[in-house]
Amino acid sequence: METIVWSMNVIATANIIAARATVLRGLRASAPCAARVPGPVSGPLLTLPSVAPPGGFRTSWPGDAHGRTGRYGGATPPEGKQMSEHVIEDLVADSVRLLDRYAAADDPRPRDWFRALYRFQDGHDCSFTHFRVMDALLRRRHTYRLPLDRHPDHAERSGWFTALDGFTALREHDEHDARDEDDPGFEGYGDWLEDGYADPPFLYCDAGTALWRRLVDAGELRGADAVPPGRVPLIEVVREVAVAAERDGDGELVGWWYGFGCEVLLGGPGGCPFGVEELAALPAVRELRAVVERTGVLDFARESPYAVPEEFTEAHELERWWWRRP
Repeated sequence: METIVWSMNVIATANIIAARATVLRGLRASAPCAARVPGPVSGPLLTLPSVAPPGGFRTSWPGDAHGRTGRYGGATPPEGKQMSEHVIEDLVADSVRLLDRYAAADDPRPRDWFRALYRFQDGHDCSFTHFRVMDALLRRRHTYRLPLDRHPDHAERSGWFTALDGFTALREHDEHDARDEDDPGFEGYGDWLEDGYADPPFLYCDAGTALWRRLVDAGELRGADAVPPGRVPLIEVVREVAVAAERDGDGELVGWWYGFGCEVLLGGPGGCPFGVEELAALPAVRELRAVVERTGVLDFARESPYAVPEEFTEAHELERWWWRRP
């Protein structure tokens, strides 16, 4: 029964909308962690040399109060507890910082990579965490910050904007939404960022949202800032993270991402759409598996609470291939 429940959850992961929980929990944002590695390198991340750092790759971190190891509290939750989705938040934030550090300053790709990472995060029960890495999001033009009075509606609603005294999502939901979110007709809060958000005295919006399009149309955003963000498959972003993490000596980050398996990293509403031969031929998959082999983190990844249970792997051809040593 646990295997059936797990497999159903994995297939549905990409379609879960977590913003409802985000709003109800008060849009919590955590403090950023310190960066570990200096300056960016130029060119595509995949051109970085694959040289193990002195002492090898990190695959364990100091234990926590439950005796677990790892930067996110280890591979298994304490007995009787659910795995916290803070793991996803931390994983995405660490990946954003890493990609920002290692991509060249004029590389436009991080903007699209970050968008893919937050799409992944939105598929889990996570909080709003942009402010943990806001400097990177602004620097890479994923997010824009303007004075609040540059909102297109400010002239008509200046009193309302002036009265804002803290973080506020600007999309307003109708009375039906507020009345009964358990009603079958309720469509959720998945679009809550579309009209931007305010943290006085600033206005924020993410590239590609409805407010971003209004600012482009009004001439507030021009040139490269007015170019719509692209859609990059998650597996390609994970490949970039893995290559940078290998250079960083951070095998654990590679292992955490690989641990999600092909159903999550390449899946859609019906699961992974590829056969084994197609999966093995994908450049991003080949390169990710090569990093996993060089860093020696396959066993670490296998212990992830998000990994396919071993008894299910044997009955699932794709996952069986995924966990076979390269």
